[in-house]
Amino acid sequence: MTEFDFQATTLAFNCDPVRDGNSQDITRRQVAGRYSDGRPVIYDKSSAQRGVYTLQFKRLTGAVLDELLSFFALVQGVRYAFTWTDHLGTVRSVKFSSSAIKYSQVGPDRFAVEFSLNEDDPL
Repeated sequence: MTEFDFQATTLAFNCDPVRDGNSQDITRRQVAGRYSDGRPVIYDKSSAQRGVYTLQFKRLTGAVLDELLSFFALVQGVRYAFTWTDHLGTVRSVKFSSSAIKYSQVGPDRFAVEFSLNEDDPL
């Protein structure tokens, strides 16, 4: 079962997602000084990989969708990190990657929902 946890609030989904995963490079840069014309001299300090996951739920119930939207408001969209336990039991610290959750009704009390999660910055 897929779960989101933040503080004392847990959201459990009624179906498993279709999950796409990929990664993106995170590079931390350091300013080492300035050129004579005022432009900063920048070098790459370190880099790491961060996972980006797009979750698609094909048939969420209306009650679970309402709970998801309440959870989204609780973490203030992209502001706070929360714990995601995926349907395989892997636990990650993540944040929502956009300020909205896309959903559409696909049947009586059933909704298709899609959103992306970024692993919390490991640096």
